[in-house]
Amino acid sequence: MVGIAKVLTRSEFKFEAVQGVVMVANDTTMNRRSFPLSMAGEGDLVRIVMHRGGAGLDKRLASMGLQINSKIEILQRLGGSLVVAVNDIRLALGAGMAHKIMVLPV
Repeated sequence: MVGIAKVLTRSEFKFEAVQGVVMVANDTTMNRRSFPLSMAGEGDLVRIVMHRGGAGLDKRLASMGLQINSKIEILQRLGGSLVVAVNDIRLALGAGMAHKIMVLPV
């Protein structure tokens, strides 16, 4: 089955799930497709566009400096886990957490 499952509005963003891919629309990212951080390659520079988790995940990521519009570089892939750099800090992220962070290439 192909089509739009649901349209959600959260602050200034609109998200549409199309064939399992999340579309992000705002003034700077109109019609561009985001993807999970876990799919980014080593050396990629990406920008966080949304978190696909609850309030607890949002709070945890914010405490680590991984907020919406943060630019991060993928330093190393360790199986499903990642080592990333954000604001001159290196962080290790598990595969589950990395899969809930939606990003766009910079």
